[in-house]
Amino acid sequence: MFTTCPLCEAMCGLEITLKDHRIDEIRGDKQDPLSRGHLCPKALALKTIQEDPNRLKQPLLKRDGQFEVVSWDEAYAIAAERITKIQRQHGNDSVALYLGNPNVHNVTALLNVREFSRTLKTKNRYSASSVDQWPHQHVAYEMYGHQFLVPIPDINRTQFLVIMGGNPLVSNGSMMSAPDVGNRIKDIRNRGGRVVVIDPRRSETAKKASDYIAIRPGTDVFMLAALVRQALENPTSGPWQSLCMGLDQLRSFVAPFSFERASQITGIDADVMAQLGRDFAAAETAVWYGRMGVSTQAFGATCQWLIQCLNILTNRLDRPGGAMFPKPAISVLDLLSKGHHGRWHSRVRKLPEFAGELPVACLAEEMEVEGPDQVKALVVAAGNPVVSTPHGSRLESAIKKLDFTLCIDFYLNETSRHADLVLPPVAPLERDHYDLIFHQLAIHNTAKYHDAPLIPAAKQPDDGQILMGLARAIAKAKKWPLKKRLGLAFHAWMGTKRMLNWALKRGPYRLSLKQLKKTPHGLDLGPMTPQLPDILRRPKIQLAPERFLADAKRLQETQPTTSMLLVGRRHLLQNNSWLRHVPHLTKQTDRSAMHMSPKDATRLGLVDGQRARVTSESGMVEVAIAISDAMAEGTVSIPHGYSNRAHPDSGGPFSDAVSVNELTSCKAIDPISGNAALNGVPVRIEALQAASD
Repeated sequence: MFTTCPLCEAMCGLEITLKDHRIDEIRGDKQDPLSRGHLCPKALALKTIQEDPNRLKQPLLKRDGQFEVVSWDEAYAIAAERITKIQRQHGNDSVALYLGNPNVHNVTALLNVREFSRTLKTKNRYSASSVDQWPHQHVAYEMYGHQFLVPIPDINRTQFLVIMGGNPLVSNGSMMSAPDVGNRIKDIRNRGGRVVVIDPRRSETAKKASDYIAIRPGTDVFMLAALVRQALENPTSGPWQSLCMGLDQLRSFVAPFSFERASQITGIDADVMAQLGRDFAAAETAVWYGRMGVSTQAFGATCQWLIQCLNILTNRLDRPGGAMFPKPAISVLDLLSKGHHGRWHSRVRKLPEFAGELPVACLAEEMEVEGPDQVKALVVAAGNPVVSTPHGSRLESAIKKLDFTLCIDFYLNETSRHADLVLPPVAPLERDHYDLIFHQLAIHNTAKYHDAPLIPAAKQPDDGQILMGLARAIAKAKKWPLKKRLGLAFHAWMGTKRMLNWALKRGPYRLSLKQLKKTPHGLDLGPMTPQLPDILRRPKIQLAPERFLADAKRLQETQPTTSMLLVGRRHLLQNNSWLRHVPHLTKQTDRSAMHMSPKDATRLGLVDGQRARVTSESGMVEVAIAISDAMAEGTVSIPHGYSNRAHPDSGGPFSDAVSVNELTSCKAIDPISGNAALNGVPVRIEALQAASD
């Protein structure tokens, strides 16, 4: 049988062989038009998850500090009673909702979470997006008119690819759904093209590139501003000139930023940056791509904005081999909100919402600070914010004091272990699959749908069914009018298949679920094609959004730093804050070790394998040192989302160790987007033990 891997956005096709109704083998689907047989080791973990005896299958209610199994009906009733009581006493905003990353890989959750959220009626909504890709969404909303109208690098046809702060060889793309990036980079070079990686670490992708340029963490914006200034001084004619507005304001913004000034801050030679800009502008086809490293920093949104401007000014937007807009079978541009900003603000710090969510960096304080609308209860759907969000121990302490915590998860993790109620959905291969979001971010247009390959042993609901079960129970407890409750019942009756079929028939290709079921490897809908100006949700592309122009003063006041700076990193065998219990993904050396350059180690008197204390403004962690010539001087790297604790998925006990996000502060955000600044964190390093002879 065939399906799609649901663990990351690459949408790799899988061929699964069963034996005695159990998974015997998982291979890459060689006939998949997008992944072409590619498979990363994480996909094999689906078998482990499916057969894991520690995976939860029945609701757990905590009584007297211990979990006990309850029925689904009782679980829904308890959740509704507790949530309704808290909201009646403290107001709707006293209940917070946090959505973890797996929701976006789960069509059943995506199609039902809005109905559940409506029953809560809370403004305290959060998600993993604000520790990840909010800068992309803010820029897409301000420039093109929709938060998901994100131009995607056409890497299959480009001659010049610049990757800034990204490691797609490990991430399989990320805001650029691109399985088998290694071979795609190889293809670029084989056809005489060039791949340049700009990063504080010589990443796995950088090792496959034509050129690598080391940069100080958090300074990318100064290089980008100088490059945009260069592009404005050497204009390239093209359709963009009639499609854009705000050129004069953009010119004023970048005017103070020369390559010489950028060199002082970034550590990159001015001539190297200038030549890169000339080469990029002169290439037959080219595209600039920036990802986590430039998003999760203090200038995240401004970086992503200037990357868009650079692609536009060099006439790379909406052209083959440049930055293009996908055309998926179901357009989320028509299904999901285009976005909005600042309709309400957080209670304590007055941070603005975006697209109905507040920055997760302010969640802990909303629980801690007493007063009207203080968060008293938390619902977590497929997330582990104690590990994944800033200053995890602070959030953990706040969660412990809540009146009620509900987690939708099939494991006990660092967050769900504190829940009063845990509702476990089916395993990933026990639910239907269609990638609603990631076809909107894919480097090639395809469409795939698969029924659940496996059937749950018990009558266990999927994520969407759990969300609707909660929604209907809460609506009943709140005594909603019959008409509104019937609306929820109708939505639940529609289910995943009917809703997908409806959306496919109204999509640009007028497909149906029946057609997709007949093509288990997926439909090849062709390469990206030019779509401007029709696809815009604004009259013209806004080159100079007012919110981004306001960042000029902050940039001009920034000075070079001599502090050691912390950045994150990905590992091919790691999936954010979970799968750390899977044996074949954890056989290698300690991946939580801190990587540092040989020069820094010598200067600090540290040796490979020695343990050190790393301290930041917000906290401290103790880690092993791994000396690596891949690290730029002045930079250290610890993986984001990785906990040093013995992970409960393996049935092991929790220790008192903390996650790396002890070093990231809730106060440190990109003020333009509200995204957490997880990279470029100043740290102090000291040895915990003497170096061995």
